[in-house]
Amino acid sequence: MDKPQACSMSETVQVVAIDGAWAWVEAQPKSACSGCAAHKSCGNGAVVSMLQQNKTIRLKVRNDFGARMREWVVIGWTGGSFLKTVANAYLVPSILCVLLACIGGQYSEGLSALGALCGIGIGLALNAVKTPNNKDFEIIFLHRVKEPSYE
Repeated sequence: MDKPQACSMSETVQVVAIDGAWAWVEAQPKSACSGCAAHKSCGNGAVVSMLQQNKTIRLKVRNDFGARMREWVVIGWTGGSFLKTVANAYLVPSILCVLLACIGGQYSEGLSALGALCGIGIGLALNAVKTPNNKDFEIIFLHRVKEPSYE
């Protein structure tokens, strides 16, 4: 199994299903409030806790590590791929939207709006074509979490 040298992000998740070559894992989203000492007495902490109840994120990971049901593992995103994903998903469509809106705006307000929509569409289409074949965007297995000892 080829693993990249560094991961920019990692998360502890639980294996909830195994589907052939894939393992489905679930993670509980965490807010910044959960790390704060005052989150139980803070109004923001209470709101965040209420909104995040029973919310999980389900991800598909290549099962080249022999996943077992209900086991806890650590998954990661390869170095830099998270920032590339964010830039491609948000910046490219936004820049094309503004650029084509400005070009269309030289002629009429209607063409400005049409240019903005076309810019967003082109940006999203570029992402859809580029992302599926790029191995940098894969979520990978890093290691198993050791079972806690109760001795």
